[in-house]
Amino acid sequence: MTVQPHVVDLSDSQRRLHVLMCAAACHPDLGSEFAVGWQWVTAAAQHHRVTVVTGAACGAPLAIQKRLDEDANLRKNLSVRVLPWFDPPRSQMLERLWVAVPPIYYWHYRRWLKQAAAEMRRVIEEDPVDIVH
Repeated sequence: MTVQPHVVDLSDSQRRLHVLMCAAACHPDLGSEFAVGWQWVTAAAQHHRVTVVTGAACGAPLAIQKRLDEDANLRKNLSVRVLPWFDPPRSQMLERLWVAVPPIYYWHYRRWLKQAAAEMRRVIEEDPVDIVH
């Protein structure tokens, strides 16, 4: 009795996808939400071509560019679109209000998400994507 090998077509599963991601916080050198965003996009970029839309908070653009300059593989697979991030007001009174009235923060965050959605639509028009996350 001869056993025939089962041929599996891996062409679709091995295909590198263009993944569009939105990570409001993404920074290679900071912790918490920033680290989660960075780990998320870099993990995806190990297997696929990734475009991420992120915020420019806490010096993220320079830190991300430094990492891309240091890692040719990452630079090849990760494209970053940075949008201006809102910063809390500078006066003490406004800072207290910012913390005491969460809707102010969420109003700014929602406004940023709308800008991110518009940028993501531009990415899709320029270079079609396979997955949006």
